[in-house]
Amino acid sequence: MAVVKLADLGVEVQFPMYLRAMGTLEVFNFPIAYAEVLYQNRCLQFSASFDIPPKPIDLLSGEIGASLSALKFSGNYDASLHTPSDLPWWLSWAENKQIGYVTADVNNEYFRGQCGIILHLLFWDIRFSLAFKVTFGAPSFPWFHFAIGTNYENLFQLFKRYVGDDFVSTYAVGEGCERALFLVKSESGPVPDFYLVDPIGDTLDQNSLPYADFPAEGYAFYIVDNPVPGNWDIYVPDGIRHQFETFVKGPNIRPTIHIISPAIKGDENLIAWEADDIDDDAEIYFFYDTDNNGFDGIPVNVQSIREDSRIEQLTWDCSDVEPGEYYIYAVIEDSL
Repeated sequence: MAVVKLADLGVEVQFPMYLRAMGTLEVFNFPIAYAEVLYQNRCLQFSASFDIPPKPIDLLSGEIGASLSALKFSGNYDASLHTPSDLPWWLSWAENKQIGYVTADVNNEYFRGQCGIILHLLFWDIRFSLAFKVTFGAPSFPWFHFAIGTNYENLFQLFKRYVGDDFVSTYAVGEGCERALFLVKSESGPVPDFYLVDPIGDTLDQNSLPYADFPAEGYAFYIVDNPVPGNWDIYVPDGIRHQFETFVKGPNIRPTIHIISPAIKGDENLIAWEADDIDDDAEIYFFYDTDNNGFDGIPVNVQSIREDSRIEQLTWDCSDVEPGEYYIYAVIEDSL
């Protein structure tokens, strides 16, 4: 079985100087992504790279990427094409393979294909990064990079409500969020043309954001780069007559904690701290140790303390601790 292979290769040719080649990249029989290269007036206008870690394909790790900048064509345009002769080692078996000539209507299917991959990988919970150019015909969006998976999570939903007949759900987007995915899932039928309202009060829709819908699966979503921190609303028109689920996926923001110098009072020491986790309710643990190396100390608190609980101090009973000099450290974790 091939580890990595190109499948469903095809080209679209228009005379005199236009060529479009496309195919599917498969890894262990998983269709990972669609690759495409456009050759027009001696200018290659597309390249893509893929980063696929070993989950859930345990045997595969590292970066999968190929530069198409040195792509060479041989033969006549209307006869045959060949893959490059300088592919990476993991695609060396495909060097100089002949590609059969086909015709195809492209339109916006490439963008939909890429969004489809994002959608499926999002629910597979695989870390995946993808760089590509999105062209809609009217507005042209620049290159952008999108990463999803174990470092992404559902952002916190503050509340949901109805405004007239519209279904509205509100999500908190924190500082430092580079990109967010706003999704609506329909329980029955296609998703209506929903829109977003940002914390400033601006309305964002398909005219201003990258958008993809998949009626057969009942999903649709927007991609928002550098979203304004604050409360975002998802408006689903006529949502009162249908059932919907909404999600907002964003990068997990690391929690922080700072220990204030402990107050020593005999057998009882007061440990105070300041902790923050913008997008999660993190868990806090304290330990003491005879050195400041590693994380192999003895627990001060057996039960975790929730970062959102507003508890920012605890009393450490040292009556059973041997006299000496100890280091106190904290561990704050949000499970991601």
